[in-house]
This record gives sequence, C-alpha cells and structure tokens, in this order.
Amino acid sequence: MSMVDYHQITSTASTGRQYDLVFVSFWTEPALVFTLYYHLDLLKSNGHFALHDNRHDIIDYIPGVKAIESKDLPSYLQETDVSTIMHRLIDEAFKDVEKADFILCNTIEELELEAILALQEKQPFYAIGPLPSGFTKGIVPTSLRPESNCTQWLKPKPCGSVLCVSFGSFLTSRKRDIDEIAHGLALSKVNFIWVLRHDAVSYEESYVLPIGFEEEVEDRGLVVKWTNQFEIEVISHPSIGGFLTHCGWNSISQSIWCGVPILCFPLTTNQITKKIAS
Repeated sequence: MSMVDYHQITSTASTGRQYDLVFVSFWTEPALVFTLYYHLDLLKSNGHFALHDNRHDIIDYIPGVKAIESKDLPSYLQETDVSTIMHRLIDEAFKDVEKADFILCNTIEELELEAILALQEKQPFYAIGPLPSGFTKGIVPTSLRPESNCTQWLKPKPCGSVLCVSFGSFLTSRKRDIDEIAHGLALSKVNFIWVLRHDAVSYEESYVLPIGFEEEVEDRGLVVKWTNQFEIEVISHPSIGGFLTHCGWNSISQSIWCGVPILCFPLTTNQITKKIAS
C-alpha cells in the first residue's frame, strides 16, 4: 500500500464516525501483511520493531502466522527510525482499523486460512479475492501507459517456453540489477517477454539495457515498455512457463490463479513479505 492508501483509511474512518456510518476497511494485500501491521504492539513489546537496535531472531508469536524471520518483515517494519510520515500514517491507520465494523481483504481463504481465522477472533474479517483485475477484459484501460499486445508474438512459441519478466508499474529498480537480469536472460537462451518501463531506473535515464542486448536476443526475446501482462490472454497463454516478478500482490495472486510458477525478486516495502505468501 502507498502513503495515499493509508491516508484514505484514516480519512474514511473519521468520515464514518462523523456521520454514524458503517465503517468497512478494505485491504488490497494478503492477510499475512495485514496481520503483521495489525499486531505492531506485539512486534514492539518483543523488540522486533521501533527500537534503535531491533531484534533479528525468529518471530513466532503473531497469531495465525507461522514463524518468520525478521528480514522478511515489510521494510517499513525493519527500519529503526519510526518517526517518519509513513510510519505515523501506518500507526494511525491501524488504530482506525481496530474500530472498523468489518474488514475485507483481497485474498483467498484457502491460501491464508490460519491468518484469517486468527484475525476473525479479533474482528469480522472476510477474504473476498482474488479481485477481477486482469481476469476480465474491459473497455476502460487499467493503466494510462500505452500498451503492447504480446499475444501474437506468443502464439508460435512452444508450450511453457516463455518467461515473463515485469517489476510493476511504479517502483524503480537498480541499474546493476537490470544489467544482471539482462545478462542472465542472454545466457539462459530461453524465450522471454520483458516489460521494462522507460522509467524503470529513473526518469532521467531513458534507456537502461546493456548496449547490444536487444540485438543479441531479438530471435527469442520481446522487450516492451508496458503491457497488461495479467490479462487472461497473456498470463494463461500455453507458451508462458514462468514469471519473474517483484512480488506485487496482483502479480502473485493472478499467477497462482493461472498456475504459472513464480520467481520472486522483491524490491521494497511489503513485497519482501509477500514472497512468503506466494
């Protein structure tokens, strides 16, 4: 979730109280991430959060969550400086969540049953996923970016032979990571589609691939600036054999739904935790 998402939780709660309305909290990520934020008090009291020297041992006391390592917490919960605007928004948002009449979560009950059952002991909590984003083709585009249609390129490729690579629509990657992935794809000899935004590294750097890379892989690789790769025509295409992802929750849930194996390459925030949910 972004800073705007957390702000919306708090503003929705205050509006609901003002007009005596039913307050529904909607969480767009997995229950695992939700319950870690929800139990910030436990993380604090056990020394895994909000200290200048946070503990780094196993966390095995969050209700409904199997033991996880502290390095798998969302990056905001690994930081020692918790006085930032983002940390204040998270704290305020989850204080308001505790006052919600019920909570809706974009997850699947069979996928996160233990976490969901534990949360239901605290508040009404319902799994309503996966949401239809990417599974239905609508007239209105889901992104303002101009899209590329990859289905014609995929059509002649052998079954399970294509790796899809995409790191989402917002966060940036490090240039050295882009270079390593490019070299790996070149050496692998596999077919691939790489969705690489023009601002994948920064707005100032318009071309980030190693010089000569596209010419080297032109017979088996397709690099596009943007595509809704999770439209059912693409992610469920017989030629797709795997997906290298930044672990955005839409990417993970839609790949699971379509039975596509995932290679996890989280970048930041809660993507670190979501790789566990996958």
